[in-house]
Amino acid sequence: MFRRLESVLIVTIAIASVVVTGAGIGESCTYSLSSDGTNFGPNGGAAQFTVNASDGCYWSASDNASWITITSGASGSGTGTVRYTVSANTGPARSGRIISAV
Repeated sequence: MFRRLESVLIVTIAIASVVVTGAGIGESCTYSLSSDGTNFGPNGGAAQFTVNASDGCYWSASDNASWITITSGASGSGTGTVRYTVSANTGPARSGRIISAV
C-alpha cells in the first residue's frame, strides 16, 4: 500500500479589532482584509494581503510562528500591503497566524 504524506502549511490572517476611533481626531476607522488565509504546500512560499483602512487610521501586522516572516508592510496608515514568506515544512502539518492589529 502506497501512502502519500504531505506537510501542509496554513496561515490564517485576522483583524484583532474592527472599528476604532482615531487618536485625538474623533474619526471612526474601519478595517478590512483582502484575504483571510493561505494554504502552502510543503515547500512554503510567499504571499501578500491588503489591509484596507481609511486615511489616518493606523494598523500593524505581526505573526505568531518562527516559520512565518513578514518581509514588508508590517505597519502603516490607511491602505497598505503586507508581504510575508513561509519556510518549508518537513514535519507534520502546522498552522500559524498573522494578526493585523489596530
